[in-house]
Amino acid sequence: MVVITTLIGYGIDQIRVYVESLNNTGFDGRKIVLYYDPNSTVQDYLVHNGWEVYTYKSPKYHINFQRFRDVSTVLELLGINQNSVCFTDMKDVFFKKSPSKINTNFYIGVDYFVPIEKHEWNKNTIIEGFPELYTKVKKRYPLCAGVIIGRGTLLQEFFREVYEIGIKSNYRDLVNWCAVDQAAVNVLAHTSYSDQLQYPEKNDRIVLNMANLENLNNTENYSIYHQYDRHKDFIKRLVN
Repeated sequence: MVVITTLIGYGIDQIRVYVESLNNTGFDGRKIVLYYDPNSTVQDYLVHNGWEVYTYKSPKYHINFQRFRDVSTVLELLGINQNSVCFTDMKDVFFKKSPSKINTNFYIGVDYFVPIEKHEWNKNTIIEGFPELYTKVKKRYPLCAGVIIGRGTLLQEFFREVYEIGIKSNYRDLVNWCAVDQAAVNVLAHTSYSDQLQYPEKNDRIVLNMANLENLNNTENYSIYHQYDRHKDFIKRLVN
């Protein structure tokens, strides 16, 4: 298993939960970070914690989008083909269990267990960026781009295509934040990659994306918690 993430602008305190929670699971696989505009103190902290750090100048586009091309390239250059890969956000991810225990060919956690057509934000991201594909995916669950797990070769291809269709999308300002990454992930996963995708189920307990949670009932025993920082009670219970 390889854990790979990207970083720009954060200090040690903002990434400490991510780094140390992964350490605490006993994960002993490879850890890779693509670090844009690196700070030497933060870089030393990562190296000390066993991370391979690949440094870059400022990204051409917003990091949430640019990372898909760059991670695809790094996975290919490093020959990470048959390995399982866990690709994540950094600042708002907490590891409860070692990701090496996750067995899947291709998995993306659900954003919310309702069809895309019934979730206004996800619906609008796809209509804005890929209106011609909306009808093909509107009955599927919206997926969250913050944690994606799969085989190396598959993710190389998937991430490259996310970047390529994002460039061609109706989103015009890719330098500032926009939802092109999540929209592109959803339309690709639910069309070209639907046969390979492990469709999320409520009891799979792999990744919990927390942005849309109304309460913390039945949130135990997931391997990875994403967007945990939006719930102060959760931070007190799990992180502290």
